Amino acid sequence: MIENKRLYAAILHKDADSDFGVSIPDLPGCYASGNTVEEALRMAYEAAAIMVEELIKDKQDIPLATAVEDLGAEDTEGAYMVSLVNVILPSRAKRVQVTIDEAVLEAIDAVSGNRSKFLTDAARTALFHNVRR
Repeated sequence: MIENKRLYAAILHKDADSDFGVSIPDLPGCYASGNTVEEALRMAYEAAAIMVEELIKDKQDIPLATAVEDLGAEDTEGAYMVSLVNVILPSRAKRVQVTIDEAVLEAIDAVSGNRSKFLTDAARTALFHNVRR
């Protein structure tokens, strides 16, 4: 189990003739939206990750995640559904050796000045789709 992650409850709302809206009660002010549930959750993941990065940068505490079953009625009232947003907390960088296709490496270098950051961000995005407790 990864100890440096948080599974935040994401509350989805949907009004007639509107996009899906998402709020994360444990991260006040963290909102996202999207045309589909998947897009809204993807945007919520990005918003939560950015908010956590900002909290760390400002040397503030990162809120613990509330279990879905412990959410209050005021959090879930009128909800379309409740899901989870997986945020992996930044930790100490570790040097590793990897093998990667040369063409892929050239494509990464063409769009990013920092291979490590690019690969870390890509891994975080991929891990978003594989939430496991």
